[in-house]
Amino acid sequence: MPQRQGRSRSPAGIIAATGRFHWLDPALALLVGGLVVVAALHLLRDGLRQLRGERVDFDLD
Repeated sequence: MPQRQGRSRSPAGIIAATGRFHWLDPALALLVGGLVVVAALHLLRDGLRQLRGERVDFDLD
């Protein structure tokens, strides 16, 4: 796949291009980390329910 020309759209690219928004990178990292934690807790909950013998519908989507 060819690489795109132009400015990067990552938080590091935004910080480098503007010289501002230094808070953006850690804020996005916390957001992604929070989403991972929530998904892991849901999976753990469903796994424990399955081990207890309850019927659990694991969504494969």
